[in-house]
Amino acid sequence: MVQAVRAAAAGRRWLSPRAAEVLVNTAAQDGGLREDLTERETEVLRLMAKGLRNERIAERLRITEQTVKNHVRNIFGKLGVETRVEAVLYAIGQGWVEPEEAEPS
Repeated sequence: MVQAVRAAAAGRRWLSPRAAEVLVNTAAQDGGLREDLTERETEVLRLMAKGLRNERIAERLRITEQTVKNHVRNIFGKLGVETRVEAVLYAIGQGWVEPEEAEPS
């Protein structure tokens, strides 16, 4: 409860470990990847899992923020998700990102 209150106070979203587990299991049962992600899309997804916003991802990869947005849109379409949280949980469920790698934003 304390973590949830702190996250809310800092303007962040928070999921209980149980809720995250349910979402990961649901994503993992979706039937797998619709299409293979490109190497760059995978890099973007991993940075999303670390809690980086588009601007910081662009700086890290030395690409424009619009290019990051394009990659994020492509990731969403290929994974069949609608939010960053869903994409990250899917990646965790597939074993592409370890939960320990994910950092709060």
